[in-house]
Amino acid sequence: MKKSIQKVADLMLDAIFLVQEHGQIVFVNQAASNILGYDAEELVGRNLREFIYSKDLGSTEAAMEKVLQGQRSRNFENRYVRKDGTIAYLQWSAYWMAEEQIRIGVARDVTERVQLSRTYESMAELATAAHQSSTLEMLCTSFYAILQRRAFCCGLAIACDGERWSTVSSGNVAPRAAAPVHYPLEQAGIKVGELQVHLGHQHSNDEEIFRFAAMQASAAIQRITLQADLLEAAQCDELTGLPNRRLFQDRVQSAILRAQRDSTGGALLFIDLNNFKAINDEHGHDVGDILLKTIAARISQCVRSVDTVARIGGDEFVAVLESVTSPEQAEVVIDKIRRCVAQPVLLKDICLYPSASIGLSLYLQHGDSIRELMRHADKQMYADKMRQKSAPADLPS
Repeated sequence: MKKSIQKVADLMLDAIFLVQEHGQIVFVNQAASNILGYDAEELVGRNLREFIYSKDLGSTEAAMEKVLQGQRSRNFENRYVRKDGTIAYLQWSAYWMAEEQIRIGVARDVTERVQLSRTYESMAELATAAHQSSTLEMLCTSFYAILQRRAFCCGLAIACDGERWSTVSSGNVAPRAAAPVHYPLEQAGIKVGELQVHLGHQHSNDEEIFRFAAMQASAAIQRITLQADLLEAAQCDELTGLPNRRLFQDRVQSAILRAQRDSTGGALLFIDLNNFKAINDEHGHDVGDILLKTIAARISQCVRSVDTVARIGGDEFVAVLESVTSPEQAEVVIDKIRRCVAQPVLLKDICLYPSASIGLSLYLQHGDSIRELMRHADKQMYADKMRQKSAPADLPS
Protein backbone atom coordinates (compact mmCIF):
# COMPACT_ATOMS: atom_id res chain seq x y z
CA MET A 1 0.00 0.00 0.00
CA LYS A 2 1.25 3.44 -0.82
CA LYS A 3 2.84 5.39 2.01
CA SER A 4 0.35 8.24 1.60
CA ILE A 5 -2.56 5.88 2.18
CA GLN A 6 -0.69 4.39 5.15
CA LYS A 7 -0.32 7.85 6.67
CA VAL A 8 -4.00 8.62 6.17
CA ALA A 9 -4.96 5.30 7.73
CA ASP A 10 -2.70 5.96 10.70
CA LEU A 11 -4.54 9.23 11.34
CA MET A 12 -7.79 7.32 11.88
CA LEU A 13 -8.89 6.95 15.51
CA ASP A 14 -10.61 3.65 14.71
CA ALA A 15 -8.69 0.46 13.95
CA ILE A 16 -8.48 -0.72 10.34
CA PHE A 17 -7.80 -4.33 9.44
CA LEU A 18 -7.42 -5.80 5.97
CA VAL A 19 -7.85 -9.56 6.19
CA GLN A 20 -7.77 -12.31 3.60
CA GLU A 21 -10.59 -14.82 3.22
CA HIS A 22 -9.17 -17.34 5.67
CA GLY A 23 -8.27 -14.74 8.27
CA GLN A 24 -4.66 -13.79 7.50
CA ILE A 25 -3.98 -10.14 8.35
CA VAL A 26 -2.41 -8.17 5.51
CA PHE A 27 -2.66 -4.63 6.89
CA VAL A 28 -3.36 -2.77 10.14
CA ASN A 29 -3.17 0.91 10.95
CA GLN A 30 -1.63 2.52 14.01
CA ALA A 31 -4.93 2.52 15.93
CA ALA A 32 -5.14 -1.28 15.61
CA SER A 33 -1.63 -1.58 17.02
CA ASN A 34 -2.47 0.77 19.85
CA ILE A 35 -5.64 -1.11 20.79
CA LEU A 36 -4.10 -4.60 20.80
CA GLY A 37 -0.65 -3.57 22.03
CA TYR A 38 1.23 -5.19 19.13
CA ASP A 39 3.43 -3.51 16.54
CA ALA A 40 2.12 -3.77 12.97
CA GLU A 41 4.92 -6.22 12.13
CA GLU A 42 3.67 -8.53 14.91
CA LEU A 43 0.13 -8.55 13.49
CA VAL A 44 0.61 -8.73 9.75
CA GLY A 45 0.85 -12.29 8.51
CA ARG A 46 -0.87 -13.82 11.53
CA ASN A 47 -4.45 -15.09 11.59
CA LEU A 48 -6.96 -12.72 13.15
CA ARG A 49 -8.51 -15.64 15.05
CA GLU A 50 -5.39 -15.83 17.22
CA PHE A 51 -6.39 -12.59 18.95
CA ILE A 52 -10.11 -13.22 19.40
CA TYR A 53 -11.23 -14.00 22.95
CA SER A 54 -11.99 -17.74 23.00
CA LYS A 55 -15.60 -17.41 24.15
CA ASP A 56 -16.36 -15.06 21.24
CA LEU A 57 -14.71 -17.13 18.52
CA GLY A 58 -17.88 -18.96 17.44
CA SER A 59 -20.05 -15.86 17.09
CA THR A 60 -17.22 -14.01 15.32
CA GLU A 61 -16.71 -16.76 12.74
CA ALA A 62 -20.46 -16.78 12.05
CA ALA A 63 -20.35 -13.02 11.46
CA MET A 64 -17.28 -13.38 9.23
CA GLU A 65 -19.09 -15.95 7.08
CA LYS A 66 -21.99 -13.57 6.50
CA VAL A 67 -19.55 -10.87 5.40
CA LEU A 68 -17.92 -13.29 2.93
CA GLN A 69 -21.37 -13.92 1.49
CA GLY A 70 -21.68 -10.23 0.65
CA GLN A 71 -23.58 -8.95 3.69
CA ARG A 72 -22.34 -5.78 5.32
CA SER A 73 -21.71 -6.10 9.04
CA ARG A 74 -22.40 -3.11 11.26
CA ASN A 75 -21.99 -2.66 15.00
CA PHE A 76 -20.95 -6.27 15.68
CA GLU A 77 -19.21 -6.47 19.05
CA ASN A 78 -16.68 -8.99 20.27
CA ARG A 79 -13.65 -9.25 22.54
CA TYR A 80 -9.97 -9.46 21.72
CA VAL A 81 -7.01 -10.35 23.91
CA ARG A 82 -4.35 -7.68 24.08
CA LYS A 83 -0.66 -8.45 24.19
CA ASP A 84 -0.63 -7.87 27.98
CA GLY A 85 -3.46 -10.39 28.45
CA THR A 86 -6.22 -7.88 29.17
CA ILE A 87 -9.47 -7.76 27.21
CA ALA A 88 -10.44 -5.19 24.58
CA TYR A 89 -14.06 -4.78 23.49
CA LEU A 90 -14.38 -3.83 19.81
CA GLN A 91 -17.36 -2.71 17.74
CA TRP A 92 -16.99 -3.64 14.06
CA SER A 93 -18.17 -2.63 10.64
CA ALA A 94 -16.92 -4.99 7.92
CA TYR A 95 -17.19 -5.42 4.17
CA TRP A 96 -15.94 -8.06 1.73
CA MET A 97 -14.19 -6.68 -1.36
CA ALA A 98 -14.71 -9.57 -3.75
CA GLU A 99 -12.45 -8.32 -6.53
CA GLU A 100 -9.49 -7.86 -4.18
CA GLN A 101 -10.44 -10.92 -2.11
CA ILE A 102 -9.95 -8.79 0.99
CA ARG A 103 -12.21 -8.19 3.97
CA ILE A 104 -11.94 -4.69 5.36
CA GLY A 105 -12.90 -4.20 8.97
CA VAL A 106 -13.13 -0.95 10.90
CA ALA A 107 -13.19 -1.41 14.66
CA ARG A 108 -13.91 1.07 17.40
CA ASP A 109 -12.54 0.46 20.89
CA VAL A 110 -15.62 0.46 23.17
CA THR A 111 -13.87 -1.11 26.16
CA GLU A 112 -14.42 1.86 28.45
CA ARG A 113 -18.11 2.14 27.57
CA VAL A 114 -18.69 -1.60 28.04
CA GLN A 115 -16.82 -1.68 31.32
CA LEU A 116 -18.73 1.31 32.67
CA SER A 117 -22.00 -0.29 31.62
CA ARG A 118 -21.16 -3.62 33.23
CA THR A 119 -19.94 -1.81 36.33
CA TYR A 120 -23.22 0.08 36.76
CA GLU A 121 -25.23 -3.06 36.04
CA SER A 122 -23.17 -4.98 38.58
CA MET A 123 -23.62 -2.22 41.15
CA ALA A 124 -27.37 -2.41 40.70
CA GLU A 125 -27.26 -6.21 41.09
CA LEU A 126 -25.01 -5.97 44.16
CA ALA A 127 -27.33 -3.44 45.79
CA THR A 128 -30.32 -5.70 45.13
CA ALA A 129 -28.50 -8.79 46.44
CA ALA A 130 -27.41 -6.93 49.58
CA HIS A 131 -30.99 -5.87 50.23
CA GLN A 132 -32.42 -9.36 49.66
CA SER A 133 -29.82 -11.37 51.59
CA SER A 134 -30.97 -12.58 54.99
CA THR A 135 -27.72 -14.33 55.97
CA LEU A 136 -24.02 -13.69 55.44
CA GLU A 137 -23.72 -16.95 53.48
CA MET A 138 -26.47 -15.82 51.11
CA LEU A 139 -24.81 -12.42 50.74
CA CYS A 140 -21.41 -13.91 49.92
CA THR A 141 -22.83 -16.44 47.46
CA SER A 142 -24.86 -13.76 45.65
CA PHE A 143 -21.93 -11.34 45.46
CA TYR A 144 -19.62 -14.04 44.16
CA ALA A 145 -22.10 -15.05 41.44
CA ILE A 146 -22.48 -11.45 40.26
CA LEU A 147 -18.79 -10.60 40.22
CA GLN A 148 -17.62 -13.92 38.80
CA ARG A 149 -20.21 -13.87 35.99
CA ARG A 150 -18.87 -10.53 34.82
CA ALA A 151 -15.25 -11.69 35.24
CA PHE A 152 -14.45 -9.21 38.01
CA CYS A 153 -13.10 -12.00 40.20
CA CYS A 154 -12.50 -15.73 40.38
CA GLY A 155 -12.87 -16.01 44.15
CA LEU A 156 -14.56 -14.09 46.95
CA ALA A 157 -14.72 -14.23 50.74
CA ILE A 158 -16.46 -12.12 53.36
CA ALA A 159 -15.01 -12.37 56.86
CA CYS A 160 -16.25 -10.39 59.83
CA ASP A 161 -14.80 -9.92 63.27
CA GLY A 162 -16.25 -12.11 66.00
CA GLU A 163 -17.57 -15.66 65.86
CA ARG A 164 -20.95 -14.72 64.42
CA TRP A 165 -19.68 -13.85 60.94
CA SER A 166 -17.34 -15.99 58.90
CA THR A 167 -17.91 -17.32 55.39
CA VAL A 168 -16.04 -18.09 52.20
CA SER A 169 -17.12 -18.55 48.58
CA SER A 170 -13.87 -19.45 46.84
CA GLY A 171 -15.04 -20.39 43.36
CA ASN A 172 -12.41 -21.78 41.00
CA VAL A 173 -9.29 -20.26 42.52
CA ALA A 174 -6.09 -21.83 41.22
CA PRO A 175 -3.88 -23.39 43.94
CA ARG A 176 -1.13 -20.90 43.14
CA ALA A 177 -3.41 -17.90 42.73
CA ALA A 178 -2.08 -14.60 44.00
CA ALA A 179 -3.02 -13.51 47.50
CA PRO A 180 -6.46 -11.88 47.61
CA VAL A 181 -6.97 -8.13 47.69
CA HIS A 182 -8.61 -6.90 50.90
CA TYR A 183 -11.33 -4.23 51.19
CA PRO A 184 -12.43 -3.20 54.69
CA LEU A 185 -16.02 -3.52 55.87
CA GLU A 186 -16.83 -0.54 58.05
CA GLN A 187 -19.72 0.64 60.19
CA ALA A 188 -19.64 4.18 61.57
CA GLY A 189 -15.96 4.39 60.65
CA ILE A 190 -15.09 1.22 62.60
CA LYS A 191 -13.73 -1.82 60.75
CA VAL A 192 -15.93 -4.88 61.34
CA GLY A 193 -14.41 -7.22 58.77
CA GLU A 194 -13.22 -7.36 55.19
CA LEU A 195 -14.08 -8.37 51.66
CA GLN A 196 -11.38 -10.62 50.18
CA VAL A 197 -11.16 -10.83 46.39
CA HIS A 198 -9.17 -13.13 44.12
CA LEU A 199 -8.92 -11.06 40.96
CA GLY A 200 -10.02 -12.24 37.52
CA HIS A 201 -9.31 -10.09 34.46
CA GLN A 202 -8.20 -6.74 35.81
CA HIS A 203 -9.90 -3.64 34.47
CA SER A 204 -9.41 0.01 35.23
CA ASN A 205 -12.62 0.27 37.22
CA ASP A 206 -12.30 -2.90 39.31
CA GLU A 207 -11.39 -0.85 42.36
CA GLU A 208 -14.65 1.06 42.13
CA ILE A 209 -16.81 -2.07 41.95
CA PHE A 210 -15.02 -3.79 44.83
CA ARG A 211 -15.27 -0.76 47.09
CA PHE A 212 -18.96 -0.51 46.24
CA ALA A 213 -19.38 -4.22 47.05
CA ALA A 214 -17.65 -3.67 50.40
CA MET A 215 -19.93 -0.73 51.19
CA GLN A 216 -23.05 -2.75 50.31
CA ALA A 217 -21.79 -5.73 52.32
CA SER A 218 -21.20 -3.48 55.34
CA ALA A 219 -24.76 -2.13 55.16
CA ALA A 220 -26.22 -5.61 54.65
CA ILE A 221 -24.31 -7.05 57.60
CA GLN A 222 -25.50 -4.22 59.83
CA ARG A 223 -29.10 -4.91 58.78
CA ILE A 224 -28.76 -8.69 59.17
CA THR A 225 -27.20 -8.24 62.61
CA LEU A 226 -29.96 -5.89 63.71
CA GLN A 227 -32.65 -8.28 62.46
CA ALA A 228 -30.96 -11.18 64.26
CA ASP A 229 -30.76 -9.16 67.48
CA LEU A 230 -34.42 -8.15 67.20
CA LEU A 231 -35.45 -11.74 66.52
CA GLU A 232 -33.40 -12.97 69.47
CA ALA A 233 -34.94 -10.32 71.71
CA ALA A 234 -38.41 -11.33 70.56
CA GLN A 235 -37.84 -15.05 71.04
CA CYS A 236 -35.33 -15.39 73.87
CA ASP A 237 -35.35 -14.64 77.57
CA GLU A 238 -33.03 -11.70 78.18
CA LEU A 239 -31.67 -13.00 81.49
CA THR A 240 -31.00 -16.67 80.74
CA GLY A 241 -30.79 -16.69 76.94
CA LEU A 242 -33.31 -19.53 76.82
CA PRO A 243 -36.32 -19.48 74.49
CA ASN A 244 -39.14 -17.40 75.94
CA ARG A 245 -42.83 -18.30 76.12
CA ARG A 246 -43.50 -17.32 72.49
CA LEU A 247 -40.69 -19.42 71.04
CA PHE A 248 -41.52 -22.25 73.46
CA GLN A 249 -45.07 -22.42 72.11
CA ASP A 250 -43.73 -22.62 68.55
CA ARG A 251 -41.34 -25.42 69.55
CA VAL A 252 -44.07 -27.40 71.32
CA GLN A 253 -46.39 -27.06 68.34
CA SER A 254 -43.61 -28.27 66.01
CA ALA A 255 -42.89 -31.20 68.34
CA ILE A 256 -46.57 -32.18 68.36
CA LEU A 257 -46.71 -32.06 64.56
CA ARG A 258 -43.59 -34.26 64.30
CA ALA A 259 -45.04 -36.72 66.80
CA GLN A 260 -48.26 -36.91 64.76
CA ARG A 261 -46.35 -37.36 61.50
CA ASP A 262 -43.88 -39.96 62.80
CA SER A 263 -46.26 -41.69 65.27
CA THR A 264 -43.87 -40.97 68.13
CA GLY A 265 -44.48 -39.56 71.56
CA GLY A 266 -43.19 -36.65 73.54
CA ALA A 267 -43.05 -35.29 77.06
CA LEU A 268 -43.46 -31.85 78.60
CA LEU A 269 -41.86 -31.02 81.95
CA PHE A 270 -43.04 -28.07 84.04
CA ILE A 271 -40.21 -27.04 86.40
CA ASP A 272 -40.66 -24.56 89.25
CA LEU A 273 -37.96 -23.50 91.72
CA ASN A 274 -38.85 -23.91 95.37
CA ASN A 275 -38.60 -20.95 97.76
CA PHE A 276 -37.35 -18.59 95.07
CA LYS A 277 -39.29 -15.61 96.44
CA ALA A 278 -37.67 -16.09 99.86
CA ILE A 279 -34.19 -16.09 98.26
CA ASN A 280 -34.99 -12.89 96.38
CA ASP A 281 -36.34 -11.21 99.52
CA GLU A 282 -33.40 -12.25 101.69
CA HIS A 283 -30.47 -11.83 99.29
CA GLY A 284 -31.76 -9.41 96.66
CA HIS A 285 -32.62 -9.61 92.96
CA ASP A 286 -28.97 -9.77 91.85
CA VAL A 287 -28.53 -13.06 93.67
CA GLY A 288 -31.90 -14.23 92.36
CA ASP A 289 -30.79 -13.48 88.80
CA ILE A 290 -27.56 -15.42 89.26
CA LEU A 291 -29.54 -18.36 90.61
CA LEU A 292 -31.96 -18.31 87.66
CA LYS A 293 -29.09 -18.28 85.14
CA THR A 294 -27.40 -21.13 86.98
CA ILE A 295 -30.56 -23.22 87.05
CA ALA A 296 -31.23 -22.52 83.36
CA ALA A 297 -27.76 -23.81 82.48
CA ARG A 298 -28.16 -26.90 84.67
CA ILE A 299 -31.51 -27.89 83.19
CA SER A 300 -30.12 -27.41 79.66
CA GLN A 301 -27.25 -29.78 80.48
CA CYS A 302 -29.72 -32.52 81.38
CA VAL A 303 -31.50 -32.73 78.03
CA ARG A 304 -30.50 -33.57 74.45
CA SER A 305 -29.77 -31.06 71.72
CA VAL A 306 -33.06 -31.96 70.01
CA ASP A 307 -35.01 -31.06 73.16
CA THR A 308 -36.05 -27.56 74.18
CA VAL A 309 -35.67 -25.80 77.53
CA ALA A 310 -37.46 -22.47 77.97
CA ARG A 311 -38.11 -19.93 80.69
CA ILE A 312 -41.77 -18.92 80.61
CA GLY A 313 -41.70 -16.44 83.48
CA GLY A 314 -40.30 -15.79 86.95
CA ASP A 315 -38.83 -19.02 88.31
CA GLU A 316 -40.82 -21.25 85.94
CA PHE A 317 -39.10 -23.36 83.30
CA VAL A 318 -40.37 -25.95 80.84
CA ALA A 319 -38.62 -28.69 78.90
CA VAL A 320 -39.94 -30.38 75.77
CA LEU A 321 -38.56 -33.91 75.35
CA GLU A 322 -38.97 -35.40 71.90
CA SER A 323 -39.52 -39.09 71.06
CA VAL A 324 -40.45 -40.06 74.62
CA THR A 325 -43.03 -42.84 74.68
CA SER A 326 -43.27 -43.83 78.35
CA PRO A 327 -43.32 -42.23 81.81
CA GLU A 328 -40.19 -44.23 82.69
CA GLN A 329 -38.17 -42.53 79.96
CA ALA A 330 -39.26 -39.12 81.19
CA GLU A 331 -38.60 -40.02 84.84
CA VAL A 332 -34.95 -40.69 84.03
CA VAL A 333 -34.61 -37.10 82.78
CA ILE A 334 -36.63 -35.72 85.71
CA ASP A 335 -34.38 -37.48 88.21
CA LYS A 336 -31.31 -36.13 86.45
CA ILE A 337 -32.71 -32.58 86.55
CA ARG A 338 -33.60 -32.85 90.26
CA ARG A 339 -30.09 -33.97 91.20
CA CYS A 340 -28.41 -31.38 88.99
CA VAL A 341 -30.58 -28.49 90.21
CA ALA A 342 -30.03 -29.52 93.87
CA GLN A 343 -26.26 -29.01 93.68
CA PRO A 344 -25.24 -26.10 95.97
CA VAL A 345 -24.78 -22.71 94.35
CA LEU A 346 -21.71 -21.06 95.84
CA LEU A 347 -21.63 -17.29 95.66
CA LYS A 348 -19.22 -14.81 97.19
CA ASP A 349 -20.44 -14.96 100.77
CA ILE A 350 -23.47 -17.26 100.70
CA CYS A 351 -24.33 -20.80 99.69
CA LEU A 352 -27.74 -21.59 98.25
CA TYR A 353 -29.36 -25.02 98.18
CA PRO A 354 -31.93 -24.88 95.38
CA SER A 355 -34.55 -27.50 94.59
CA ALA A 356 -37.28 -27.84 92.02
CA SER A 357 -40.81 -29.15 91.74
CA ILE A 358 -41.42 -30.91 88.43
CA GLY A 359 -44.63 -31.94 86.69
CA LEU A 360 -44.88 -34.30 83.73
CA SER A 361 -47.33 -34.69 80.86
CA LEU A 362 -47.04 -37.08 77.92
CA TYR A 363 -48.23 -36.32 74.43
CA LEU A 364 -51.47 -38.13 73.56
CA GLN A 365 -51.65 -39.82 76.95
CA HIS A 366 -52.39 -36.51 78.70
CA GLY A 367 -53.49 -34.42 75.71
CA ASP A 368 -52.75 -33.50 72.13
CA SER A 369 -52.60 -29.71 72.42
CA ILE A 370 -50.29 -27.23 74.15
CA ARG A 371 -53.05 -26.13 76.52
CA GLU A 372 -53.91 -29.68 77.63
CA LEU A 373 -50.28 -30.71 78.09
CA MET A 374 -49.44 -27.53 80.05
CA ARG A 375 -52.52 -27.89 82.27
CA HIS A 376 -51.68 -31.48 83.19
CA ALA A 377 -47.98 -30.75 83.77
CA ASP A 378 -48.88 -27.73 85.93
CA LYS A 379 -51.15 -29.87 88.14
CA GLN A 380 -48.44 -32.50 88.48
CA MET A 381 -45.86 -29.84 89.38
CA TYR A 382 -48.14 -28.40 92.08
CA ALA A 383 -48.74 -31.90 93.49
CA ASP A 384 -44.97 -32.48 93.56
CA LYS A 385 -44.47 -29.20 95.41
CA MET A 386 -47.05 -30.19 98.03
CA ARG A 387 -45.31 -33.56 98.53
CA GLN A 388 -41.96 -31.87 99.06
CA LYS A 389 -43.42 -29.42 101.57
CA SER A 390 -44.89 -32.24 103.62
CA ALA A 391 -41.71 -34.33 103.51
CA PRO A 392 -38.87 -33.77 106.00
CA ALA A 393 -36.14 -31.54 104.56
CA ASP A 394 -32.68 -33.04 104.20
CA LEU A 395 -31.05 -29.75 103.27
CA PRO A 396 -31.61 -26.18 104.40
CA SER A 397 -33.60 -24.06 101.93
